[in-house]
Amino acid sequence: MYEKGRAAFLAVLMVLSVVAMTASFAGAAAAVEDPGDSTLTVTVTDGDGNVLSGADVAIERSNDAAVNATNTTNDSGQVTFAVNNDTQYDLTVNADGYQEGTDTVTPSGDTETSVALTANTQTYDLTVNVAGLADGDSASVTVDGTEETGVTDSATFTGLEAGEYTIDAEADGYNPVSNTVNVSSNTEETVEFTEEGEFPLGVSELTHSDRLFQGELGVVDVTDANADTIDLEEVVDSSEDETSWERELTVYSLSEAADAYDDLEVAALETEIGAGAEVVVIETDNLDESSYQLAELESNGETFEFDIRVQELTSEFDDSTVTTIEGDSSETSLEIDSARADFQAVVSASGLEAEDLENIFGEEGENGVLDVNSEDDEITLDARGTFDASFSSIDAGEYQFDVEAADTTAADNATVNVSDDDMNVDLVTSDIVVGQGDLAELTIDLENTDTAYIQIGDEGESGFESLAQITDNSDDGYDEINVTYNTFVGGQEGVDESDAWNHDYDDLEIKSLNTTGGNLTQPLAATDYEISVGVSGNEVDGVTDETDTGFLTLNEYDGPSDVTTYTAPADADLGDLDDLNETTLTETDEIANLDQVIVAVEDYGLSGAIAGGTLEENTNLILSEEEAPNRNINEWNIGEGELETSYLGSGDDVEYDGTLYLVVDGVSDAYDEDDLDAGFDVSADADDSAFYLEEDEELSHESSFTVSERNIEWDDTAEEAPAVDGAELSGESNIAPGTELNTRARSSGNFTQSPEALIEDDGTFTASYDFSEYEPETEFTLRATDPVGSAEHVIDSVLFDAEEANVQLETDAPSEVAVGEDATLDVTVSNTGGSASDEIEVGVVIGGENELNENITLDAGEEWSNSFDYTAEETGDVEWSVVAGDNEETGTTTFVDEPSDDGSDSGSDSGSDDSGSDSGSDDGDSGSDDSGGDDSDGDDDGTPGFGVAVALAALLGAAMLALRKQN
Repeated sequence: MYEKGRAAFLAVLMVLSVVAMTASFAGAAAAVEDPGDSTLTVTVTDGDGNVLSGADVAIERSNDAAVNATNTTNDSGQVTFAVNNDTQYDLTVNADGYQEGTDTVTPSGDTETSVALTANTQTYDLTVNVAGLADGDSASVTVDGTEETGVTDSATFTGLEAGEYTIDAEADGYNPVSNTVNVSSNTEETVEFTEEGEFPLGVSELTHSDRLFQGELGVVDVTDANADTIDLEEVVDSSEDETSWERELTVYSLSEAADAYDDLEVAALETEIGAGAEVVVIETDNLDESSYQLAELESNGETFEFDIRVQELTSEFDDSTVTTIEGDSSETSLEIDSARADFQAVVSASGLEAEDLENIFGEEGENGVLDVNSEDDEITLDARGTFDASFSSIDAGEYQFDVEAADTTAADNATVNVSDDDMNVDLVTSDIVVGQGDLAELTIDLENTDTAYIQIGDEGESGFESLAQITDNSDDGYDEINVTYNTFVGGQEGVDESDAWNHDYDDLEIKSLNTTGGNLTQPLAATDYEISVGVSGNEVDGVTDETDTGFLTLNEYDGPSDVTTYTAPADADLGDLDDLNETTLTETDEIANLDQVIVAVEDYGLSGAIAGGTLEENTNLILSEEEAPNRNINEWNIGEGELETSYLGSGDDVEYDGTLYLVVDGVSDAYDEDDLDAGFDVSADADDSAFYLEEDEELSHESSFTVSERNIEWDDTAEEAPAVDGAELSGESNIAPGTELNTRARSSGNFTQSPEALIEDDGTFTASYDFSEYEPETEFTLRATDPVGSAEHVIDSVLFDAEEANVQLETDAPSEVAVGEDATLDVTVSNTGGSASDEIEVGVVIGGENELNENITLDAGEEWSNSFDYTAEETGDVEWSVVAGDNEETGTTTFVDEPSDDGSDSGSDSGSDDSGSDSGSDDGDSGSDDSGGDDSDGDDDGTPGFGVAVALAALLGAAMLALRKQN
């Protein structure tokens, strides 16, 4: 029993499941009493055949109302029912916005049918405003056959379906008006009456020698021409009667003209031109600014001529950003300007309706608003002028306002950004510290505004204040704005305060509004100045909507701290600090003739003065001749530009850091190039007339330099060169470091090489040659030449085998020492060859005493060095000699009571002595003596080679060494 009941229960569940699945797969299908043996698919559309989703479709068996169902159409506008064949069903369809639809269907198999619904009729109101009527006058207004009479202000027509309607308006004594308006919502339209016989705006009678603005309509009386057409020609050259045909104009009767042009009425034509007249109508939209004539028409014996002028207009909002927040931040003004004094401007903006424009500028009759056109979503303003605008009721976004002259082609646009957020101005750096007379950089951040007000100082606290307005005219607005205030010129007597405010932007404007406590005769005092910024302000109240504050601290200025001289290559172009940074600048008190002389005034500061193109007038920067007995001293004020002096105060990449560099271009005018070793002093001097010095206080800093003959000299090591690629030969020069010397190595019939050699900071230069293809013992001439002056040095040199040892000797000893003081002889023996040396015998003799005698060996690139001290208890010469293998150097040290200051050495560099003459032939030259002087650092006693005493000492040393060898 239990098993049978369980089986029956499961069978019922299976049947119900099948039914449920059938209903599920049927989708929108709904069951009637019988499962049905067919389907009925109903498609619902609107009157244009577009399918309607979401429509309710009810089905009912016609002879049995109890059998019914309701379903909703899908996205395809369809619904499906299960039905019986040959049975009549009634369909009822409902959808929002549409009238109910019905249908009756008798299916025979699977059947499809459609029901089209008719949209409900929506009606709107049209309000017609009348304008231009005198007090006491009224008009009749007709819309869609309905007439309203006695209208003095407005008439409203109700129950209008969506569509286009014609408004006809008439009034006694006025030209009739006919406007077309499109109604799709409750709409307002204004009709403008003109007195009978008057042309409307943009239409005028055109007479000989008259003019029209491009875009206006000109009517010309051509009755006397007795022609059907008249040619319009542009006058190309009136003196030559040269013209260019423009177009053919049709001659109209007055009624024909009124039919052809909407802006013309017969009554106005009769009043302005005359009844029965014939006219031509000139459209000027496409006529360029020029003179024109009507070829077949004359006026007082002259061809009828007129001019076309093009009106220009500009439009701009006073603020590029406003907010939707009630108050100052939402308010601005629109300025419409033109050379034409009086015209009407039509204003519209994408995304704004006429109601929005009313909310911004005001209703008709307010704020210069002449008309509000709801159909075209535009307003007409009485231009030219400035019109207040409020955006508190406008959605946030960017809006472009199109401004067009109502009767000409003149047009422009103005953009404003409307923000939901409030406006704010922040000081990015609130505490700014600079020295007196310097530039103070202020960085501000503008949020939702393009205008900021900034005030430095408070008269009650610091005795001075300066107020400025900053306007950001860029399209997108700057994230941060950097402006500078010049504390050297700010508040100064006779200085426009606007000159104290500066920036580096193309589309930023700073305007000084007010200065209190000005007319100063020296830079602003060293103290604290409060900084205030905000989004609004005025000349009387300063910053009125303060959003941030800070302080500007001016530290006391102490004046220059030192004067230093520098040199740079003669051919360096020093126009600004960038150039100075890119050249080689060397601090020195010895400057070669023709090289640049640069004077550095350290801690000069006063960047405000430098930026303004001036220097502090009471700080004197003087270049003078070195004092000498019985000579008048010449001096030049290089701070005022004497001797063609210019100062470097700026650069694109390098900023002025407080050190003032003066380039004395004309220093050569201060000395005779034929009598060099000229000495000069340069100084920075000031007395208590300078603003930074107290009473009776003075300031003076001085430096000196000499100008010497340009000199180039090869080292003695250059007398031999390894036969390798990359052989480096060196020398010394007093020419400015950074100068590139011209060098040449020439062996007749073998090679000529001309690399450049850069003078380094220590005055040395090195040239690199490729001698790898040439045999050792090849002789050549080596030349170094000054690219600017006449200095040069020529020596003979020879190639050696770089694989063999090459022993070099270098010595260094003073030429003059005080009695009782120690002198030191430095000896260096090196192997510049490519292999280890054999034993090298090194001997040192000082004052006839043998100080050293030993044998050494050196690996390739290795060197040996030693030092020997010696002295004398009375005045006289001490001679010394050094031998190292085949190399020998000799010299003399003189002991005196008071040595001279030059501290020159008597030792010579390693290698054979260079007499300064060119013993070989160099490219056909005579090999004459080198004007560069000899290589010896010791005093020349006039005897060729070395002195007699030195020769004796050398022979003595050699004898002693020979004696040691025998032992």
